[in-house]
Amino acid sequence: MLTYYEAKSGSIWTLDFLPTAPAAAKPELAGTRSGPTSAGVPGLLAGLDALHRKFGLRPWKELVQPAIAFAREGGMPSDPRLAPRDLTTTLLRISEAGPRDFYDGEIAGRIVTNVKSAGGVFAFQDLRSYAPVWRAPMQIQFNGYDIYAPPAPSAGALVIGETLNILRTFDLVASGFQSPKTIHLVAEALRRASIDRSHYISDRRPRDSVS
Repeated sequence: MLTYYEAKSGSIWTLDFLPTAPAAAKPELAGTRSGPTSAGVPGLLAGLDALHRKFGLRPWKELVQPAIAFAREGGMPSDPRLAPRDLTTTLLRISEAGPRDFYDGEIAGRIVTNVKSAGGVFAFQDLRSYAPVWRAPMQIQFNGYDIYAPPAPSAGALVIGETLNILRTFDLVASGFQSPKTIHLVAEALRRASIDRSHYISDRRPRDSVS
C-alpha cells in the first residue's frame, strides 16, 4: 500500500497493491502462514508499474538497473534461499519485457508451473487479472493533526486509529516523553488494537474487489 500526497492539488490518495487470494483458494486455508497454499497473488510489481505509468519520468528499464546490479553483485547478506543468478535473470526479463511479463508473460508461466508443482493453487488467470486499486485514504484526527493512511482492506490505519483513540484519553504530555509510563501506555494501546485487528480483520484483498 502507498499513500500519495499531490502538492499541486492538495489531494491525497492511496494505491492498494496488496496480495490477493487465488480464485481456487479455500476458506480453510485462510490461516495458513507458510507453504505454497499460503501465497497470495503478488501485487508489488503491478503497484510499481502503476506508479511509474502515472508519475514516472525515467524509462522503466533504467529504474530496474540498480536492482539487477545488486542481484548480480550482492553487497549485503541476503536470504540463502534466494538464488542470485535466477533473481538476476528474472530482473533482466522484467527490465526488457516490462513488468506485465510477471503477470501475463513468460515469468507468469514459470510462477504458475512452480507453485502448482509444489501443491499450490495459483492459476494463470489469477496473475493476469491482478490490478492495483486507487482508493481514498482513511483520515484520522489526533490532537489537532490530520493523519492519512491506507484504508481497508489494509488493517494498518485501523490499528493506528484505535491505538490513538485509546491514547487520547490519557495525558501523554504529563506522563513524559519516552518515560516508562508513556511507553507502557503506548505498548498497551498497540497491543489491544492488534488483538482486535487479529480477531476481526483480514488484510488480504479478495479477488472480487479487484478492478
